[in-house]
Amino acid sequence: MKRIGTVALLMGLAFSFVLGQDYKGKVLLSVTTEDGSPLPGAVAQLTSPTFSRSFVSDSNGAIRFVGLEPDTYELRVSLTGFNTVVRPGVTVETGASVRISVPMSPATEVVEMVVTAETPLMDARKVGTSTVVTTDELYLLPQSRDPWSVLTTVPSIQSDRINIGGSESGQQSNFAGKGDDGGTASWVMDGVEFTDPAARGASQSYLDFASFSQIGVTTGGADASQRSSGARLNFVTKKGSNVHTGSMSLVWADRDFQSHNNENTFTLDGEPFLGNRIGETFEKSFELGGPIVKDRLWYWGAFNQNSIDTTTINGSSDKTTLENLSIKLHGDITNTTRFTAFYTQGDKIKNGRGAGVDRPQNTTWNQSGPTPIYKFEISQLVGDSTELTATYGRVDGQFALKPIGTSGQLGYDLDTGFWDNTTYFDYATERPVRQAEIKGNTFLSTNAMEHELQYGFKYYEATVGSTSRAGDDQLILYYYGSTGEADTVLLYREGNLITDLDANSAYVSDTMSWGNWTVTAGLRWDKQSGQNKASSTEGNRFNPEALPDLNFLGQDEPFSWSTVAPRIGATYNWGSDRQYLLRANASIYYDTLSTGYISYTNPAWYVTSYHIWNDLDGDLQLDEGELGDRIGGDADPDNPAAQTTINLIDPDLKPNKTTEIAFGFEYAINPEFTLAADFTHRKLDDDYHQRLFGISRSDYRLADEPIVGVNPFTGETYTIDYYVVTEAGGANNPNRGFIFENRDGYSEVYQGLELSATKRLSNRWMLRGNIVFQDWTRNVDESKLVDPNNYWDGRNEDGGTIGIQSAGSGNRSNVWSGGAKWQGNINGLYQLPWNLTVSGNLFFREGYAVPLGYRVGVTDDDGFFHRNATQDDPLSTTFAVASFDSYHYDDVYNLDLKLGKNFDLGTTKLELSCEVFNVFNEDTVLARNLRLDQSTASEPREILSPRIARFSARINF
Repeated sequence: MKRIGTVALLMGLAFSFVLGQDYKGKVLLSVTTEDGSPLPGAVAQLTSPTFSRSFVSDSNGAIRFVGLEPDTYELRVSLTGFNTVVRPGVTVETGASVRISVPMSPATEVVEMVVTAETPLMDARKVGTSTVVTTDELYLLPQSRDPWSVLTTVPSIQSDRINIGGSESGQQSNFAGKGDDGGTASWVMDGVEFTDPAARGASQSYLDFASFSQIGVTTGGADASQRSSGARLNFVTKKGSNVHTGSMSLVWADRDFQSHNNENTFTLDGEPFLGNRIGETFEKSFELGGPIVKDRLWYWGAFNQNSIDTTTINGSSDKTTLENLSIKLHGDITNTTRFTAFYTQGDKIKNGRGAGVDRPQNTTWNQSGPTPIYKFEISQLVGDSTELTATYGRVDGQFALKPIGTSGQLGYDLDTGFWDNTTYFDYATERPVRQAEIKGNTFLSTNAMEHELQYGFKYYEATVGSTSRAGDDQLILYYYGSTGEADTVLLYREGNLITDLDANSAYVSDTMSWGNWTVTAGLRWDKQSGQNKASSTEGNRFNPEALPDLNFLGQDEPFSWSTVAPRIGATYNWGSDRQYLLRANASIYYDTLSTGYISYTNPAWYVTSYHIWNDLDGDLQLDEGELGDRIGGDADPDNPAAQTTINLIDPDLKPNKTTEIAFGFEYAINPEFTLAADFTHRKLDDDYHQRLFGISRSDYRLADEPIVGVNPFTGETYTIDYYVVTEAGGANNPNRGFIFENRDGYSEVYQGLELSATKRLSNRWMLRGNIVFQDWTRNVDESKLVDPNNYWDGRNEDGGTIGIQSAGSGNRSNVWSGGAKWQGNINGLYQLPWNLTVSGNLFFREGYAVPLGYRVGVTDDDGFFHRNATQDDPLSTTFAVASFDSYHYDDVYNLDLKLGKNFDLGTTKLELSCEVFNVFNEDTVLARNLRLDQSTASEPREILSPRIARFSARINF
């Protein structure tokens, strides 16, 4: 057995790559006599409806069961001369290690002793912070039935939206946690990662909420199997058993069950907004599972359709249909060989994506595109101390965004911030991911110390192919109302991007246990790289001379990342019932490479030429003879068909690094009820930024005239001093190209305290609650600042609070999440007589920061456009009116309640329930227009969706 462990360890050091902690669990037994002496030779059998395995205890009385699907098992331990011990109801949750002591008493006759003790909720080997959302919580508590809404109940996760009974379902939320901006989050379903390789931290698929048995979220203290510091989301789907079972369910909410929470309180141009509202949500689900060959081969399948009809604050329509099909086969090839084959397809059909006050209906998208996910896995038990698992997964991510409007030219009103009611970007993408993995666990004993070696092998490859067009004429017109003053136009070349990404890594860790101590030490190595592939693009149709056709030949990898990251953690577990636990960990994490970094200089993607626009006839259309001088853009004006842009990537670019130190204490009031306190300190170094190359701090001068205005939020006058590049400085970079590099003299520090309580459902009630206090700030060495301007996002503000501007699905540009100093969530359930269940969920947090900005198109001393790196609008610069954290939205409180009734109809059970969301009908403003340069400044962009009732029926058979 030692030889097997050594070979596996060497293989892991050579090849391994695992993106995150395994969703499967373990049961670790210690078989002893009544006085605590180890009992070798005892036979332990662990069974469930689809699992059966037996092992013999070693010289230390230890037995280990690994690779266990989250489920409830029965344990039976026997030894000649001792009473047999039977322990039903052993609960294994996602990623958990369950340690059980089995004292055995001498027997004079054959006796079975049935132990009905609860499975300990406390995991004595857990060195970090994680949350498991169980089946009971998913289906018995009020839920918006959306994975992103579940995240708001997890400690330290802050989301950009609040889902009231389905008002945000079908939209991906942006979220931040523990100093991570959400970009390194990873999504895993039954061991297959489906994180988007292009949209950092996003999911490639929209999921069937009814198909999950558990959801596990790791937020800190991850072992060496996880690369990055972002949240790790493990979705565990259901499976078949030895009995044919199934269910059908309907979940329905309608506008007739909805209150009003905007009684002329919020207006636009004196007219009241309708307010964010649900028209209807209607979810239909069906599932069936059972044996194909009893005790050997099982099946499970499910279909779900969820129709979501909502309106935005100004009454724009947003309709979504989510359809999911899932099929799973799993079984035993031999007594030591198991397999799983899984297929799921999630499709999102959406009409009106992006609708909002600033996006009229014709500028919204219709979205479509299914994402199939495939998995095949086989596990092999080698002896009684090693299990190896091989997995192949493929994710065929794809979607298209088609604008409803069809006009040839896009227009944007700089005065109001509204897109004109014509059309928008046309976008389509395919993002296939291929992954192959082998991993293993090997247990060893050295005297009184037990070792668990973990290792694995994985290759990950992704390709992102995307096309984009900005209207038929490939341009955006920028104007102030209909005055024709200071009008400009941005010309685009058709986008046609093909980028490959490759990742290879290795990790190994050893978990050592003796007495009250457990120590885990691990090391992982990663190599990540990518390259731009050849593609051809059509030039700008209005002015092909500025942006001609391009036959892009491709680019080799601009940089390659190779990193080594150590992890170490320890726990100390003591007390008469092992009810006290101390834990600590120290870890280093590195960023996950995105194809967006690789394609930064790709000339076939979003390359522009920016010009003065002389709207001579005032028709807000660009006509012949109206195109003026070039004042910016990414294309080289001297060679617009060049094989690169005017921008650069530092060939020595490094991934950002997060260093984590954390401490925690946990107390088990009883086996199923624990209290915990966890403190986390994180520091991020080597962050990225974009800087004008060739220009130094001395090349900036204070502008002649500051910006002066009146703050509509306070009524006070403000003054903004800003800087422009001198003519001499501009000569060093006449086209204003950027370099993408690590930012010198910059770091971020996160400190957070989590207080949590978890009570598993027993004795008729359950509870999970938490409150988090945090501080997330940036450190800026002002002596290393090149560009001294105080920008909207606070990037140059030493000691300033950090918030992450929302983007992506939906319309959230005025929401900056992650910077709330406190947040909490409490949910619970109580089972009443007559099969009635009452449950609730209370969410609360500090209002997010309200950074006020003034966006203006200024030019440097040489008349060239003053480009502002890292802002979403490349046509102007947004300066901060005050420090980032000066103003806040109101604090948010939301209560949801649910009442359920079960009817036992023999082999069939009927569940009826009514849920009420936003019980107190709060009308909290979640977003306003924060652009003080616009006439619509301070107007609401989103309020909390009003109180609504939802009804559901579920038949289990």
